[in-house]
Amino acid sequence: MIQAGAKGYITKNNNPEKLREAIDTLYEKGVYLPESLSEKIFSRIKNNLLFSESKSAFLNEKEKVFLSFLCKELSYQEIADKMFLSPRTIDDYRKKICKKLNVQGKSGLIVYAMNNGLK
Repeated sequence: MIQAGAKGYITKNNNPEKLREAIDTLYEKGVYLPESLSEKIFSRIKNNLLFSESKSAFLNEKEKVFLSFLCKELSYQEIADKMFLSPRTIDDYRKKICKKLNVQGKSGLIVYAMNNGLK
C-alpha cells in the first residue's frame, strides 16, 4: 500500500474519534499509520523484506544454484555432489534459505524458486 502511494491507513472497525485522530495526523504530518501497522513495517524493514521486488535478491549465487538443482528433483546428496559440497553444507543452505524466504521445507523452496524464475 505504501509503494502504491498511500499516506495513511485505518481499519473500518475504528470508532469516530480514532478516524478524526487519523485525519488530523494525516493533515498535520502528511502520514498516519496505526501503531500496530508501524510495528509490522519496522519489523519488515529490520528483516530487509519491505520494498523488495523479490526476496531472491537476498540470495547469493550458490543459494540460487542450490534452488535450481532442487527444482530438477535432485536429492540433497546429488546436489552436494554437483556443487562439490558436503551434504551437511547443503542442508545448511536449505535451512538458511528457508529462513530468508520464510518458507517451510523442500516443497516451499521449490514453489518459491519456480514462482521467481530460479528453476
